[in-house]
Amino acid sequence: MWDIKLENISVYYDNICALKNINLEIGSNDFLGIIGPNGSGKTTLLKVLLGILSPDEGKILRRANLKIGYVPQF
Repeated sequence: MWDIKLENISVYYDNICALKNINLEIGSNDFLGIIGPNGSGKTTLLKVLLGILSPDEGKILRRANLKIGYVPQF
């Protein structure tokens, strides 16, 4: 069972596509590491998961009272 689910999420910065058609399910006891090269959309994905950034396409489903831990670099 998922606690957060992304369905066909796409995010654009002006004409630049940062994420395209992302599908992801994260369960209550899951740990998620986001890795990849610079400019691959890691921070954008994290902002979508945290609700800081709204996607341009797709939908996000969250369980009520969902708590996400986040440790920023700075």
